[in-house]
Amino acid sequence: MSPLKLCVIAGDRSGPYFHDFFLPAIYYQKYGLIDFVAIDHLLMEPVKVADIVQLQRQYASESLITLRKMKKQGKPIIAHVDDNVWEIPPNNPAHSTYQGRVMERFETILREAHAVTTSTPYLKNLCLRFNPNVYIFRNLVEPDIANFKSPGRDEPDVIRLGWTATPHH
Repeated sequence: MSPLKLCVIAGDRSGPYFHDFFLPAIYYQKYGLIDFVAIDHLLMEPVKVADIVQLQRQYASESLITLRKMKKQGKPIIAHVDDNVWEIPPNNPAHSTYQGRVMERFETILREAHAVTTSTPYLKNLCLRFNPNVYIFRNLVEPDIANFKSPGRDEPDVIRLGWTATPHH
């Protein structure tokens, strides 16, 4: 039996994508469970050959059009919510994005998807307003992070670069 083909249409490649999709995909592929491809914009070929399409934080009209087209073809569509976009403080730069038609499309995508995944019980309860099929997929933290060595102290010749947050939170 060949592994399922999962196509994730990524909202971005930041921390939520890394922990919600990329790290789990490494393990799914390692055990032959899922063939994983992520795309940043709508390319129809990976979507067409996928067994399942997952939309991460999508609200563009093109995403809604793609969702409807794929549903007509019988393809399971899963929406993913990784932030509480309904209660963004006004001083947060993302607040102006999640307003009006953007929110209408975002919520329509949640309603029309076959299922919604999210990472916490609180977000699950928010998403249940739009879709009865909401599932919690906890963020994955790489187990090898426990083996982290401090650059300069443990490995003086190694330089590590990283990030600590986003401009939004």
